Amino acid sequence: MKKIKVLMIVGMVSVMLAACGGRENEGGNEINASVSASEAQRDDLSAAGEEDGADAQNGEKQDDSTVLNAAAEELLKNAGFEDELNPADGATVEKLYGIGNAKEAVVYLSSGATAEEIALFSFEAEEDAKQAEELAKVRIQEQKESFESYIPKEVKKLDNAVIKRSGKYLAVCVADGKEAGEILSKYF
Repeated sequence: MKKIKVLMIVGMVSVMLAACGGRENEGGNEINASVSASEAQRDDLSAAGEEDGADAQNGEKQDDSTVLNAAAEELLKNAGFEDELNPADGATVEKLYGIGNAKEAVVYLSSGATAEEIALFSFEAEEDAKQAEELAKVRIQEQKESFESYIPKEVKKLDNAVIKRSGKYLAVCVADGKEAGEILSKYF
């Protein structure tokens, strides 16, 4: 009888956790919806071998979300991060960067033990990207001031942060190597 009660409780907790997880995703904002691409999009882009965001099958430009996610995926694999980066939700992105008008955003943050991060944005207009670039510079400066006092070795990464604006796109990457700039140049 005790086993049956325990199994029932475990089952109810599992159902409740699954339901809570579903509600969390439904409650996200527009940016949150684009934080991570579907596996199919990533696989399609990788299989096509496209570096400029063009669709190999019909020559049309892929949507911003696909391009941002492909760039983020390549950065995650090849930019030499020492920390594990995880996707950030829209509210966190807006709080950290002050950017609330992005059409699409793909942001990965470190655990806090390093300054490493990836932040990729697309906007409706080039002027919005220019304004966001200034906000990204403020974010990097704030990080420098923060890390100076408790993990000074991370300041070097922040000094070498890549902030790249190209048209309506903005890319920010804090990593330990030169690969990030090279990778971003292929996409933007």
